[in-house]
Amino acid sequence: MMASWRDQKNGARLTLHKTFKVDGFYFAAKGTLGLPVTVRPHLKWDAVGQLKEVAGYAEVQSIKPKIVFLRSEVAPVNNALVYLAADEIYRVNNVLPVDGITVTAEVVRLTAKQIADPWQDGSQLQFPEEV
Repeated sequence: MMASWRDQKNGARLTLHKTFKVDGFYFAAKGTLGLPVTVRPHLKWDAVGQLKEVAGYAEVQSIKPKIVFLRSEVAPVNNALVYLAADEIYRVNNVLPVDGITVTAEVVRLTAKQIADPWQDGSQLQFPEEV
């Protein structure tokens, strides 16, 4: 039996995810243990404004960082943290609708000051090897 179009699309998405994944930890809330996850950060600049495609006019660019999760690994929630490196932590700002085997979240990168106190109460992130 031939796989459905949806199955083929999900298979392609899984291959894409495995190819471009970044290992990290997902923290659903303060006091939770970091869950190992693989994610795909999308950290590109987008031109905004009505004249974004007209040559010769000034453009404004805006970064719209997003992270793509596999639904089989985690169901992201707003205000969760995603740790990719000691100097690269993101707060989930808005979870977008599910799209096949993935779910994308709009995120905000924490500043160095926020990384020093990610939950804003003095508590630190807890990683599995620390338990």
